Amino acid sequence: MTTEAIIEILRRACTERKVCKLHKKGEPEDRIVNPHGVHHSKNKDLVLVCIQVSGYSKSKNRSLYRNLAIQDFESVEMLSRTFTIDKDFNPDDDQYGEWLFHVLE
Repeated sequence: MTTEAIIEILRRACTERKVCKLHKKGEPEDRIVNPHGVHHSKNKDLVLVCIQVSGYSKSKNRSLYRNLAIQDFESVEMLSRTFTIDKDFNPDDDQYGEWLFHVLE
């Protein structure tokens, strides 16, 4: 799957507030996430900001914000389920670089 295709799926998922299933290279299982946006990191990498709700996690703690490098994704699928934007999500926080897009209230 190309980076462009992944970005377009994530953009649509953020607009429609749809849960996504993604698979990262080298991981044994998929992750189920609520995508909140994609931004450029300080190193100029594309990063998905999301809340992981289930699936693989090295830390075994799944219900946390994740900043996942899109270059590590093998695939992304938008699911039919919707999500609610996390009340603590602040796209203006200094930790984020320049946004390509993010969810809107």
